[in-house]
Amino acid sequence: MKKILILLMVAGMFLCSAHAFALSSYSQEITFGENGYKVNPFDSVSLNFDGLNANLLDATLVFDVAAVTNGSFKIYGVKNFGVVYTDNDLVAGSGFHAGLTSFSSADESLDLAALNSSISDGTLGLYFTQMVGSTTIKSAKLSGTVAPEPVSMALVAAGLVGLPFVRRFRNSLH
Repeated sequence: MKKILILLMVAGMFLCSAHAFALSSYSQEITFGENGYKVNPFDSVSLNFDGLNANLLDATLVFDVAAVTNGSFKIYGVKNFGVVYTDNDLVAGSGFHAGLTSFSSADESLDLAALNSSISDGTLGLYFTQMVGSTTIKSAKLSGTVAPEPVSMALVAAGLVGLPFVRRFRNSLH
């Protein structure tokens, strides 16, 4: 009876630890209506992506742009709903064009470390600021793979799984 109870406990721990290492995907899109939102020079638009309770392992930020005039822009990470700016720009450049424009951590056009440092209380806040020219944004979509948080639970499970083997090893020495 004791062995069956231990086996059930070990099986339960394996199930918990397997769930702890499962990666999940994240995707959220923010839309600005049919005509989009025009961002003029030195104007900003705030983008809040909710439901991020862990760090991203990889990320892609895609903008659907209706119109763009030559210019430059910056995308800043924001913490605490606009109170604290992160040190690094997430994206800076002049690479927008009409249609879909994508920035990715895979090709290093999106700074993943700065992106993750901007997550606060489950929300990633971004400010898109137009430096020169103008951009009309129809939508912005953030997607990526979220790292699992309960790694400590998996370590505890591994320790509990090893306890019966330690006991058996000790008994075999006597």
